[in-house]
Amino acid sequence: MRRDANGCNSRLKSVVAYAGRIISRVTDVLGYVSAFAVFAMMILIVQHVIMRYIFNRPDMFTDVISAYLQVGIVFLGSAYTLKAGGHIRITMVPDLLPAGARRLIETITNILGSVFLGFFAWEGWVLVWTSFTTYQRDFTLLQTPLYLPQIVIPLGLTAFFLQFALDACQSVMHQYFGETR
Repeated sequence: MRRDANGCNSRLKSVVAYAGRIISRVTDVLGYVSAFAVFAMMILIVQHVIMRYIFNRPDMFTDVISAYLQVGIVFLGSAYTLKAGGHIRITMVPDLLPAGARRLIETITNILGSVFLGFFAWEGWVLVWTSFTTYQRDFTLLQTPLYLPQIVIPLGLTAFFLQFALDACQSVMHQYFGETR
């Protein structure tokens, strides 16, 4: 299956490398947005504590906005966490296997993970579209249109899917073409 430097393998490698650079940039940006959301949530909660306990005038929106930010933190930061190797991995059984079998298991899990994340990202976009077209709002005092806080779910899942798909492509290239990562 190996090709020479001018063959299919070379073109595939350059396409995956180019896509990888784009996905990496998107992942980094969403990771920074997630980190900013942590900071914003912290400021919001400190403001709420000050208003409640010092001025005895609590606001009515901190809980709702903090919940929206927490969803954004999780979903927008998931692709960056995968890129950084921060997701939980169960390696007890694969560590007992030979290197070739470990690479095969990694390739299969990356492909399956990509399929599942692609499905969930698609369903997330359907959810947002339904909320947008039916004018759904939350039941709090803010009456926020639901598609606004919901959009971070498919956005984060799409980035997570792309990062997982990139890992799957790199696993396949390593498994079948002997390419290094």
